[in-house]
Amino acid sequence: MSLGNDVISIAHLKTRKGDRNQRYYNKTYTENEIRLIKTLNIQHVEGFFWTLKESAYKAYFRVIPKVIVLPKQFEVLSFDGKEATVKTPAGLMYSKVEFTEEYIHAACSSIETGLQRIEHFVFECKKNFHQQVITKIASFNNCDVDQVEISKDENNVPTLKLENQHYLLSLSHDYNWGSFAYQKQSINV
Repeated sequence: MSLGNDVISIAHLKTRKGDRNQRYYNKTYTENEIRLIKTLNIQHVEGFFWTLKESAYKAYFRVIPKVIVLPKQFEVLSFDGKEATVKTPAGLMYSKVEFTEEYIHAACSSIETGLQRIEHFVFECKKNFHQQVITKIASFNNCDVDQVEISKDENNVPTLKLENQHYLLSLSHDYNWGSFAYQKQSINV
């Protein structure tokens, strides 16, 4: 199983100037996605699609690292405002979306039922992102912060070490929002 997550600040979306111009659309979205975007009556729909694509990219990068990919290689096939399916070069990714007036967050898995085995959390983050992630994971798991470690491999892909067990980990932050997702099932390193 592979996982990814992404968060985008609504304040960040509001500062973007090019989101609605045709050039941006043509570089970022497939014709099918543009049709889907136009049919959905969702505020900040481009932010949803970008977050879905980015979380799928992070999951894909775990499977095939160091490959240059273009946004159109990650196509949102379906989206109902809460769940989505994204086609990637490595297969389908299944996503759940959470949103508030302040952020949009997507967590995805390469296995449809895998979303049930992922812990994910969004938090306000103004500084010390990694330390806040460690503190929150320790709190969720009723352990000391010294039992939580985040490391990155040669491809800069993070892994969580929690009480001497290793877990897949995905990190994201944008403006003053941070998020993380990790698999509840340990992995071999």
